[in-house]
Amino acid sequence: GDVPPYATIFLILFVLDSLVQSFNAGISNIIWASGKIALYQILTSSLNILAIVAGYFVLKVGYPAYYLICAYITFSVLRFFAIQWSLHKTLGYNNFTLWKHSYLPSILVVVLFLPVVFIPDIFHPFIKLFISFCYLCVLEYFIGLSKKERGLLLRFINSKLKKRKSIIF
Repeated sequence: GDVPPYATIFLILFVLDSLVQSFNAGISNIIWASGKIALYQILTSSLNILAIVAGYFVLKVGYPAYYLICAYITFSVLRFFAIQWSLHKTLGYNNFTLWKHSYLPSILVVVLFLPVVFIPDIFHPFIKLFISFCYLCVLEYFIGLSKKERGLLLRFINSKLKKRKSIIF
């Protein structure tokens, strides 16, 4: 069938919104586990309601439907920073450490992986998938993982290979 006119932009924007939201994965659990949820709840609930209101006005003014997702992405970014601020204010967490050891490597991996989108269509889709997967693994290993995490991964792989070797022989 025919692809709807805005399908590509919708998918790109949904992926972008998911990436922004994924950066705060787990932080809500930390705040909830502390029992100090008031500031977190006020900030996230207020921004969620404001996103709906902003979405209404975007559609009411007559902008194309994908602008609605742009509005939601804007509020996802605002929620991201609000949750970071809430984490710091509520638990005294050092957000610089989180940025340095988690967010910056993750952002760098995403940015360096973007050229994969431009692999020419002269390759079979499975070859493109294989190249993409290998490149992502290399990026994750050298940029996404710390030296300690790389060591843990190598020890894990070696232990699995030794078990497998003992089973075979």
